[in-house]
Amino acid sequence: MIFLAWILAFIISTFVITFHVSALNKATPLISQIGSQKSFYKKLLITSYILLIHFAEIIMFGILFFMLVKIDGAGEVIGAEYIRDYFYFSAANYTSLGYGDLYPQGYIRIFSGVEALVGLIMIGWTAAFTFRYITND
Repeated sequence: MIFLAWILAFIISTFVITFHVSALNKATPLISQIGSQKSFYKKLLITSYILLIHFAEIIMFGILFFMLVKIDGAGEVIGAEYIRDYFYFSAANYTSLGYGDLYPQGYIRIFSGVEALVGLIMIGWTAAFTFRYITND
């Protein structure tokens, strides 16, 4: 079961990273079309778009956690009752905030750690992307 959990975590991580790369690649030509005379709008567009990308990734992991707890033997998220709790848990993991009011137990812990790692990488990547376009006005 643990080998399967690691394989699934790798697949999900690869999917999220691919989604992130694809979304940033699609944004690049659009951002380039906005001239520097609209600098405020360019920054607002970039920031809003990036937030939506991160929200989507948090939701993907939240749905994964919600589905995993339904599998016998996968584990559970202690304190989570509703799907919104899984989204909150996912956001705390993705941002590496980890409040501790909800916590994983069982094999699902692997996905929590992997999500924190993926979130850290995606946030860093996004910071570099944002810096590039905001400073090149």
